[in-house]
Amino acid sequence: MNENPPLGTATNPVLCDGVTGQRDYLNRLVTLDGTGVEYFRRGSYGGAADGHILDGFAIFSGEDDGKTYFFDLYRQDSVENRPIDGFRLKETGQAASTSNDNDLTKELRRGLAVDAYNKGVYIAFPGNSR
Repeated sequence: MNENPPLGTATNPVLCDGVTGQRDYLNRLVTLDGTGVEYFRRGSYGGAADGHILDGFAIFSGEDDGKTYFFDLYRQDSVENRPIDGFRLKETGQAASTSNDNDLTKELRRGLAVDAYNKGVYIAFPGNSR
């Protein structure tokens, strides 16, 4: 039996219609209990079977913090409706439940993640363990 590799791996990336499709998917991704995730783009990676460049995103969920998942944004009209293993997808327009962090803390963490990515540095946030 030939099974596909897990969704989000370099050999089975999440198929998206451009950057907007990536963001739409990531914004719908929640933990199994419905808590929203945080993410940032780690960079571009080559080597997809079809020759496409893949984007890698670090996803912070409290369970699998910082693991890189891969997205193929060159799939016009593709909308992935399967979740990455260990997550689920909320319906469009459905709000994710909030964690203990308040909105300001979340924005600061997101800003730090983006700043760290731009400087090529990985940072661990309080509550994220390795």
